[in-house]
Formats: sequence, structure tokens, C-alpha cells
Amino acid sequence: MNQPFTPILLADCNRQSSRKRARRGASEGEKGRITIHRSPPATPRAARRWLGSAAVAAVCFALMRAGLPPAQAAAAGNWYERGKLGLFDHYCFGGSAYAETIYPNGALPVDLNQCANAFNAQQLADDASAFGVDYVILTAMHANLNLLYPSAKMDHWRPGHSANRDVIQACIDALKPKGIKLALYIHATDGTDFTPADQLATGWNNATNHYAVWNAFINDIFAELGNRYGTNLDGYWLDMVFSSEFQTRIDKTRLKATMLLGNADRILIGNGARADGSDGPEYSSLEYYPPDSDTVGVASQIATIASAGNWWATLPAGRNGAKYTPEQLFRSTVIQASASARGGIAWDAGSYCGGGWEDGVKAMFLGLAAYLQGVSESIRGTYPSTSYILAPGTHLSGLSKGIAATKSADDKYEYIHVLNPPTGSALKLPRPSDGKRFGSAIRLNNGHPLTLLQDNAGVTLTLPGSETWSPVDTVLKLTASDSGLKEINDTDPGITYTGAWGHSTARGAGDYFDDVHYTTANGDSFQYSFTGAGVAVIMPTSPDYGSMVFSLDGALAATNTAYSVSYQPQQTLFIATNLAYGAHRLKGVKTGGVWFQVDAIQYWGASRAVLVEPPAVSGGQLRAGYSGTPKGGYRVDRSTALAGPWELGWTNLVAGSDGTFELADSVVSSLSACFYRVSP
Repeated sequence: MNQPFTPILLADCNRQSSRKRARRGASEGEKGRITIHRSPPATPRAARRWLGSAAVAAVCFALMRAGLPPAQAAAAGNWYERGKLGLFDHYCFGGSAYAETIYPNGALPVDLNQCANAFNAQQLADDASAFGVDYVILTAMHANLNLLYPSAKMDHWRPGHSANRDVIQACIDALKPKGIKLALYIHATDGTDFTPADQLATGWNNATNHYAVWNAFINDIFAELGNRYGTNLDGYWLDMVFSSEFQTRIDKTRLKATMLLGNADRILIGNGARADGSDGPEYSSLEYYPPDSDTVGVASQIATIASAGNWWATLPAGRNGAKYTPEQLFRSTVIQASASARGGIAWDAGSYCGGGWEDGVKAMFLGLAAYLQGVSESIRGTYPSTSYILAPGTHLSGLSKGIAATKSADDKYEYIHVLNPPTGSALKLPRPSDGKRFGSAIRLNNGHPLTLLQDNAGVTLTLPGSETWSPVDTVLKLTASDSGLKEINDTDPGITYTGAWGHSTARGAGDYFDDVHYTTANGDSFQYSFTGAGVAVIMPTSPDYGSMVFSLDGALAATNTAYSVSYQPQQTLFIATNLAYGAHRLKGVKTGGVWFQVDAIQYWGASRAVLVEPPAVSGGQLRAGYSGTPKGGYRVDRSTALAGPWELGWTNLVAGSDGTFELADSVVSSLSACFYRVSP
């Protein structure tokens, strides 16, 4: 982070090495390219995999170490995982290492104390609040490890490298009343900036006992820092974790314990840290520089420059310092919120000595805040959608259906961000990956209802009247159906397969998500545990498909066959309704025939209305009596003949005033063609 800003290429995901200093006339930072490939299966047994390829550059090495798992719901839900927007203020005195933070007139502070005394903590807090950020990252130290607070430990090891004024406490006092979290930028491997005398005193080049002297020095500094501010210090952003110096010199176990002194719940973020936590920090961050016209979401936090100059203030007043437009900042923030449950994005702009920002920077951030107004609930405190998963590495220009999506922490609401609008007023989305059903939809900024149609093909959302899509972001708020219906694919990790099962993909036969699990061995089984009041197993049928038995909670529930005269995808082979609401265990065992396949499992909450009398059909309108409480989002099984087999269909049923359900079905014109059964 200690070098001039260099923009990346459109398809690049680059990191720049902080080892290259501007004062040394460093060339463009080390670059790499990472591309995410989808590898088609070679055989029916081959699962789809996400593969990453990377150049040998340090940037991509760090990105691969950070991991690229599909976005999932956050497990812990701490402030950092809920945080989606941070402000990174590089305010620092470079001393003899090189020039850093300037005054608005371009002058440099004469020494560390003048730099510290000129810091305007209250203005930073006021601006951070106006910008709408969740947290602030401030440099406690940077080049040459010049500390922005008094330090007896630094005075012991390296006199003259700590400030008389406590800038950190001033920030705590200003930010805390506004509810903004504070994390400190720290550095454990900056000995290259030291004078030869300081390197000798701190053991920078002394490899004895695994750099014991250097580890003693850096742990002394960090222990004092953590104990000094205690629980008022919410986190650390540790730079250069991916570097060879950190990997070879630092006692990681000891350093992690030290960083937690004073606050065991302190969030530890490492620049390029491994995703498995083996480097110490449990969270990874990446330096990333989105180009003007595109951006990309990654699984970890992103730290990136919003200033046209450098990480710290380098442009005097009168020169434009805004790297991006507010629209670009907003759209990048949305994409990152949809991809990461780990800190979102931290936009960097260094404040001036004396306070304030380079020209255009404040207006840029205020513009971002204006875009957040009215739709902030779709970003703040949310998690990446599990219905419409944004694969890490996806660029704005490559969004599937032009959308990115988040969800509320309680999973009741889905937020669809339409960043690349469709032609016309209708947005057609595929089936939710998590089987979620939606009961209603509105346009978030004005509350106007949308027409929502969800069937087995997916979800269609249509704008009302003459409304049009925003070129920046139209946010649609979908409410999950209170029927509690869930449909999971055969690949769901909750399903346990016992025996010689294979996985067939890209079948093109109409199966749910175009894949099935299959076996040919009698006795092979699958199990799934769920909490609810009903369950159904969806499988294909065919002439050579065999028999099976199903049990619930260890008791035999049904024996069935998957035989049919021709291949029929997505058939309901087992259904159990009106169960006592609670935890249940479903098991299916192959008992005969050649093939046995699992395509999907559906389950739902409390029992809902079911048909209790033969339906009457007239002109494509079905009416039938019901028992129970009518709700939207019911599953309709339609038979192709009175004896079956069942054919799966989806609709939102409308409850009539006279104890009937009504639904329009253009396929059906007489009872001799089919009949229905309805469940949640």
C-alpha cells in the first residue's frame, strides 16, 4: 500500500506490492491476472468445480490464498461481517523514508509531532458519518513505523518515532458517539524503512532463533497498543501478511495472541492473509483497483483507492482528487456487498494535515451516501444472497441477468439490484438456488408493488405502469413466502448419500438445475434431516427406473416405483403432509430396477390448506374446496391422468371468499384430462 496508484486492466484483479516505495522510483507494481473458469464435467459422475488460475505475481498469490468460495450466509454476524462500507484514511508521516500526507497547500509537515497535532479527528468523524460508512480504518503507523500516539515501548526501542499527541484516542472520542467502529492499520514487517542503526537495534536482519529480537520488538509495540485502547479499539488491518518477510520472520501464533490483548473480540484483518486463519488474522483483505467502467466482487474485504492520487493526500488544493464518480462507487459497493460477508469494501482517501480532503473527494463520497438513501436496507447489515449467488470474480459487465443480490439477516427479504437493466419492463430470473419462494415484491425506493410470477421456470418481476429501470441501480425487495416452502437441489450438502452414487450434470432433460444423483445398486440410500411439517421427494421416472422405500423418523412411510412409459422429469415420488412441526429425518432406499435418481427435495413449515373435494374446471379456471388456512405460494401437483403420475407445477393460489381456491390453467379443460392436489 506504500506506492503510487496504478489502475488495473479491465479483466485484471491486481495487487500492488507495498514493498515498492515511491521514494525509490519504483516502477508499476507487481501485477497478476486471475480468471475463474467453469469446468464442464467429463463424465456423469464429475461434479462442476470452480477453478482459479493465477499468474505468479504476488497479487494473485494473495488472492488465491484468501480463497474464493461461493458467497454464503455469514456464520457469526459480528460488526465486521455486517459492515459493508468502510472509510480508509491513510494519514501518516513518512519522515526520512519518503513524503506522505501533505497540507492543502502542498507543504509537508516538518516532523511527526506537527503531523499529529494537525490531525482533525472531529472533522474525520463528521465526514465519516455524512458519508454513511460503517467503520473507519486509520493508520496508527505506516512508513518507518512512525506512531500517531505516545509510546513508551517505541521510545525504548527507537526514540523519536512516536507522537506526543494521542491521535488514536482523539479518533475514538469522535467516532464512538456516532456509532462508527474503528480499526487501525498496523505493520509488522516495515524494517526495510529503518536506518541501519534502527535495524540493528530491533533485530531486523538478525535471524537468530527465528528473528527473536524483531519479534520481541514488534510484540512489545502491539501489546502496548492493544492494552492502551482495550475494547475501544474494534479491529486491526495488518498489512503485508502475504509478503515473504511476514512468512519467514514473524511468529504468527504469538503475534495473534498479542493483537487480541485488551479486547478478545477484536477483529483481525490481514492484507493477503490465508482464508484458513493460519496467518493469524481470521479475515483476509485484498488491495484492488476497479477500472472506471467495471468492477468485480471478491469473497474477502476489498481495500481500494478512491483518490486520484495515492493512499495518502498527495494532491494540493486546486487539483481534482476524485478517482471515481458517485455512481461508480455505489455500484462497486453493491457488487461487493453481494459477494462478501467480510467487511464489504473500504474506500481509501487520505485526509489533509489540518483536515479535509483533496478536491472532489468529499463530493464523491456524499454522492455515494445520496445513492444509499432510500435503499440502504438492501446493503447495510445484509448478507450475500443464497438465492442468486454472485460467484467471486464476477465483473459488473458479466452479471448473470444483470443483477447482484443480497438478503436480510433474518432471511425474510431478498434484495435484487438491477445493475444492467433488461429491455422492457420485465426481469426474468432463474429459480432461486436455495429453493426460496416469494410472496410479494416492491420497488424499494418508492414502495410501488411489482407483478411477481414464480413458477418452475423461475421468477418474473414486472415494473408497474410506465415506470422504467434506473441506469444506476433499481432495487427490488422480495418478501419470502410465509408458507415456508423450500426446495433444495440434489447437490445440497445436507443430503447424505450412502453407497455408490454418481452425479450426472448438463443433462438437458428438464431436471431441476439440470442434474441428478443416481445409483444402480440395491440398498444404496439417501437421508435428509429437516425442520418442518411436510416433505416431498422429486425424481425423474422412466421405463428402466426401479422401486424404492421411504421412511420418516425411522418408520416405513411408503413404497413407490419410478417406472413410467417414457422419461418424465421432476415427478413427486413421495410426499408427506400434516406432520407434527419439528425435526424429521427422511430416508430413501433403492430396492429394485436399474436406476434410482434423486433430483430435489421440498419441505415446508406448518400445514396449510389442501384440497378436500374434487375440483371443478370450467374454461381453464379451477375451483376446489379446502381445509386449513389459505396462503400464497402453494405447490400444485397435476396428474396427466386420473391414476397419475404426478406432474409438478407451481402457482400462487388465490383464496376465494366461499372456501375455494382458484387458479387459471390453460392446459386443463376437463376433469378427464387431470386432477390436482395442493400443498404448501
